[in-house]
Amino acid sequence: MMAEKLPGCQVRATTVIDCRIKTLKQTFQAIAEMRGPAYSGFGWNDEEKCIIAEKELFDNWVRSHPAAKGLLNKPFSYYDELTYVFGRDRATGRFAETFADVRSNEPGGVYDRFDMGDGNEDFPPVYSQGIDLSQDDVRASRPSRASEGRTGSSGSKRKRGSQRDFDVEAIHLALDQTNEQLRQIAEWPARNLANDNHVRTEFFRILHEMPELMSLDRALLQMHLLSRMDDLRGFILMPEDEREGFCRVLLRDIER
Repeated sequence: MMAEKLPGCQVRATTVIDCRIKTLKQTFQAIAEMRGPAYSGFGWNDEEKCIIAEKELFDNWVRSHPAAKGLLNKPFSYYDELTYVFGRDRATGRFAETFADVRSNEPGGVYDRFDMGDGNEDFPPVYSQGIDLSQDDVRASRPSRASEGRTGSSGSKRKRGSQRDFDVEAIHLALDQTNEQLRQIAEWPARNLANDNHVRTEFFRILHEMPELMSLDRALLQMHLLSRMDDLRGFILMPEDEREGFCRVLLRDIER
């Protein structure tokens, strides 16, 4: 791992994957905009997974949409997979939103919510933090230059294959961690309840270990504090030699 080979190095998997997912999102958004119903003249080669159009039309488009530069006839083989992360599920017509998109529900075009602005926004990470990245992974994550032709050296093919493997892994990691966050959100109420129950259980235990309190005292304290979770937590965290004084003061106020 890079952290072991280069102590003090700040490059981590999340940093590199953040950059790669940002690039994937920009490319996806550029293609999706050209394929959108508001624009005509662009076609889609589903076999090669690339945009097709007259070169003059495409060049005119790039002048006002620089993010599309170089995408004419250029394969983007994981476009369909990315629709589940960034965009419309074309098979069912349902919208798959990311965490970054959930807050944006304004009316508009199909791809309005994929606003990339000047292209410098960071795509919010939805995967676990703190994963060390090996030097090989760092090299593999660097975007390769577009090929000038259909043929190339075997080394170039291996490089493209390695890049695709990294991209697919980044997509899968983003999906896995999104699902994990959804699971955690669903479990939040149960976790809070379990935590509150633990606090109450600890409160009962402490009260019963205070022989200086009578049964009536314990009942009054329970009736007063059980609905006040912050006070219960403060009581539990309180130094042991201060608890009796706290209880006496509270009982005096209750009996007034």
